[in-house]
Amino acid sequence: MNRVWLGLVVSLLVVSSALPAPGQDAAPVRVEGRVVWSSGQTAVIAPDAAPSVNVDLSRVPQDQYGVLRQGDRVIVIGALPNERNRVVAATVQRLSP
Repeated sequence: MNRVWLGLVVSLLVVSSALPAPGQDAAPVRVEGRVVWSSGQTAVIAPDAAPSVNVDLSRVPQDQYGVLRQGDRVIVIGALPNERNRVVAATVQRLSP
């Protein structure tokens, strides 16, 4: 198996393991935008031309979000729970400073 496919499979496994189990009624979501602020296991991401989104980082390994700074461009993949008051992140990918 080449590295690209292996990376894709590992990414999908990580994301699927962090998302709520079926029956928990959470919709998968992808948010791309800039970090407004980050503190502890919470961040606020501002997508282009959309309202800011609260992001729960408690299920993300700290090495993915510990280096985030205000203004960094990121992609967050996670789930939107029924309350729809935040995104529960499974992964955070930093695109640029």
